[in-house]
Amino acid sequence: MARTVRKSNVPLPPPLPRWAPNYAGTHKGMKWYPKPEYQVPGTFHVRGPSRNWPHNYYHHFMTRKYARMLLTHRPDLYWFLVCRGPQWFRMPEYAKVRAYLARTDPERFAREVAYAMTH
Repeated sequence: MARTVRKSNVPLPPPLPRWAPNYAGTHKGMKWYPKPEYQVPGTFHVRGPSRNWPHNYYHHFMTRKYARMLLTHRPDLYWFLVCRGPQWFRMPEYAKVRAYLARTDPERFAREVAYAMTH
């Protein structure tokens, strides 16, 4: 089996949290659609939702590939989704998110921590 080689040394971003679709999309007729600002270039070229496959966009939205594309094109929206959950800074399962943010953008990390502590 061939080994996958990464194209850069930039660490992969953490996946989006489970509550992210509530902020980033809407449900219409039992199907989830992303808001226009979350449709970054190169994404959502997957089969659209249908009666038989109502969650196609939702499943694509929750992949690490989409998280990487969103972080590349719209870092403000990515960090809004990751850092606006209920007490995200205190949750142990988000230790990787905190470490990634502290390593890649220390100034943003300081702002998000200050915001989390006051809200």
